[in-house]
Amino acid sequence: MKNGKGFTLVEVIVSVAIIILMVAITMVKYGDLRNRSTLNRAAQKVALDIRKAQNLAASTVEQSDGSAPCGYGIHYSDSDTYFLFADKASLSNDSLCVSADKIFNSGEEAETINIEQFDIKFKDPPFSDILFFPPDPVTYIGGSFSPTLRAVIALCVKNECDSFYQQISVWGNGRIDIE
Repeated sequence: MKNGKGFTLVEVIVSVAIIILMVAITMVKYGDLRNRSTLNRAAQKVALDIRKAQNLAASTVEQSDGSAPCGYGIHYSDSDTYFLFADKASLSNDSLCVSADKIFNSGEEAETINIEQFDIKFKDPPFSDILFFPPDPVTYIGGSFSPTLRAVIALCVKNECDSFYQQISVWGNGRIDIE
C-alpha cells in the first residue's frame, strides 16, 4: 500500500539542512555587511567634519568671544575622539595671523567630537593636524603646506583593524577622498 503523496523523511531532512546552511551563510555575510556599513557611516561623518572645518575657514566665522581665528582644523585626541579646533595667532595684535603655528594647541578646541559608532575607532598611527587657513582655504598638514602632502585618517572595526578599515585622505590642495 504505497501512496505517492507526501515527502519522505530523507527529503525533509535534506530540505531543512539546505535551509539551515543558507541561513548560516546569510548571517555571516550580514555581520560583514553591517561592519562595512557602520565603518562607512563613521568615515562619512569624519569626512563631513573635515569639510566643516574647511568651510568655516573659508567663511572666517567668529568665535563666541568675538575673535576671528586664523583657521579651522581637525586634531586627533584618542582612538575614538577628535577636536574641531580654531587656530589662533600667538600674538594678540597679529590680525594677519603671521604668528599662527598652524597646529593644534591646548585651549583651541572649538568642538569635541566622538565617533558615534561604539565599535569603530581610529587605526594607528594617529593622524597629523589638518588645518584650513583662509581665504582660499590653504591646507596645512602637521603645520606644513605642500599641495602634494597627504594626511591619511584610517578608521577600523575595533576587533578587526587588519581586515575592516577605511581611509580618508586629505590632500594639501584641499581635496578630501574616502577610500
